[in-house]
Amino acid sequence: MLAVMLPATTPPASATNVYLCKGYDACAKAGYSHAGYKSAGSKMWWQMYSGHNCTNYAAYRVIQNGYSSKRPWTGSGNATNWGVAMKSITDSRPAVGAIAWWKANTPGVGSAGHVAYVERVISSSEIVISEDSWGGDFSWRRITTASNRWPSGFIHFTDRELANTRTPSISGTLQVGQTLSANYGRWDNSPSTYAAQWFAGGVAIPGATKPTYVVTPDVRTKKLTLQVTATRTGYQSATAVSAATAAVGFGQFEAVKPPEITGAAEVDEVLSVDPGTWSPSPSLSTVQWYANGAEIPGATAWDLPLTQQQIDAQITAKVTAKVYGYKLTSTTTAPTEKVLAGTIEIAKPSSVVGKPRLGATLSASPGTYAPADATVVHTWLRNGVAVGTGPSYKIGAADLGAVISLRTDLTRAKYRAASEQVALGGPVTVKPVTKVATVGKRKRAVVKVKVSAAGAPPINGRVRVRVAGKLQEVRLVNGWARLVFTPVAPGVRKVAVRFLGAGPYLVSGRATTVKVLK
Repeated sequence: MLAVMLPATTPPASATNVYLCKGYDACAKAGYSHAGYKSAGSKMWWQMYSGHNCTNYAAYRVIQNGYSSKRPWTGSGNATNWGVAMKSITDSRPAVGAIAWWKANTPGVGSAGHVAYVERVISSSEIVISEDSWGGDFSWRRITTASNRWPSGFIHFTDRELANTRTPSISGTLQVGQTLSANYGRWDNSPSTYAAQWFAGGVAIPGATKPTYVVTPDVRTKKLTLQVTATRTGYQSATAVSAATAAVGFGQFEAVKPPEITGAAEVDEVLSVDPGTWSPSPSLSTVQWYANGAEIPGATAWDLPLTQQQIDAQITAKVTAKVYGYKLTSTTTAPTEKVLAGTIEIAKPSSVVGKPRLGATLSASPGTYAPADATVVHTWLRNGVAVGTGPSYKIGAADLGAVISLRTDLTRAKYRAASEQVALGGPVTVKPVTKVATVGKRKRAVVKVKVSAAGAPPINGRVRVRVAGKLQEVRLVNGWARLVFTPVAPGVRKVAVRFLGAGPYLVSGRATTVKVLK
């Protein structure tokens, strides 16, 4: 295939049928090649007449482009017969390397018709041809459809089109934020320039006309295609489209600078987390703090005051970044050292002044601590449950039978809290009051007993009563008992009453007399 050099400029578009040059030498001097026909024209090509002859020149150019040296049809070789004989490859589409064909007696053409070689396709309505003419000379001509000289058709023996031989393709990771690259494919006849247009879901992406495309969030879930338009001076441009990709997926954040915890890992200090630097910059970042891998409830601020609960724990923070089109991504910081705290030493423990008796007031006697300025809080406990705070506690009815103890809590900034507990010797008790009333009758004694304690509920324990050597034991009912002794010898007789105790109620007694009648 011969390479034909075209001049850098052409006449203005207003010309519709303009000769660009005439004569082998004149055309060559103006930059319009005769492709060697000046010498080769002395030979007959496809059995056409040699010399200045449109068919011989056209046959020569087709053969030079690689076509067979044997004419592909039999019969008339006149130009008017070319398009008829080769109708299977003749149409109205101009192409570089095609043969422009005019029927006989069309405007500007004689009875034998005319053929020429298409050198350039400026558009579907404008071409540049080279030609030779019987009885005339070699020339180049520019023709438009607006003239009366447009060919009757184009015979595609050996077109020199910009044909795509390997489909364009897209390479890269199909995720938001990733850069995709265009592979323009392969083309015949060496295009000089390529133009790209990226599509998403079949719709052109505005401004996406470069060899690379950074995937934007708005095309997530869509399939991408690449349209490539190839151009070369003198050729009609050609377009090819790549196969569609898979759907675009979520983008992936990259932590350029990982999140980091700052601050001293000591109780009562405040830790802070630097969210780090992300690519791209997130629209929203959140944090959750952890102690030894366990989530700290409610700890979602960028600062974390360390409390007693975090002592000895290693603290981490999980930062979650979010932006439209990207996968929600979390990164956890490196753990801190274990949270430290000072130790409060108890040099002398606390003690309790007082006895566990109903109505008594207990007092806390503080111990000795280091550091001495530790805050001391006294809490009074009934069977392990707090019932009061302060330096003293008055024992009430609700405490009967329960064990009262004192818990001393010690706190100080940056120190581990300490606690000590002092229990009283036993449960709370009360010594009840025993009252006795006697009535003497004939050979009979009646004894009434009441056992009670101020502020305490009625007592239902047992009492033992002895009168004149006779002994009875009964159970109190709501603190009362009535006993009758008979027979009892007349006279003044001793009465001894003893409450035997019950639960928190201690033993108590009373002695009196009764006068028995005759």
